[in-house]
Amino acid sequence: MTEHENMWALGMYIGAASFGIFVALYLYTFHLLGIKVSILARTKERIKSELVLLVIFGVILIAGRQVRLLGFEFAPHIAALIAGGYMAYLLYKYPTGEYLQGIKHND
Repeated sequence: MTEHENMWALGMYIGAASFGIFVALYLYTFHLLGIKVSILARTKERIKSELVLLVIFGVILIAGRQVRLLGFEFAPHIAALIAGGYMAYLLYKYPTGEYLQGIKHND
């Protein structure tokens, strides 16, 4: 174990709890608006992309931890910045929650 293991575990617990609360509020908000949100992937393309993202973020997480164990103190911070930047790019390029459809005008 490393000397900061408990701090990282606390951060993971707080992050996981925050994520769960925000996802629940997100789903509840759309439920109040009468919008059914698709949580699970239903198409093969989305399943494949979700699995690829799972592998990518898993590699970033494991690499950050392993490089930290090799002695580079800021490896987890850099890994978190990379993961956050990649997530921001994905949310910008492929926005989630697109529930609006184009309205056709019969002019």
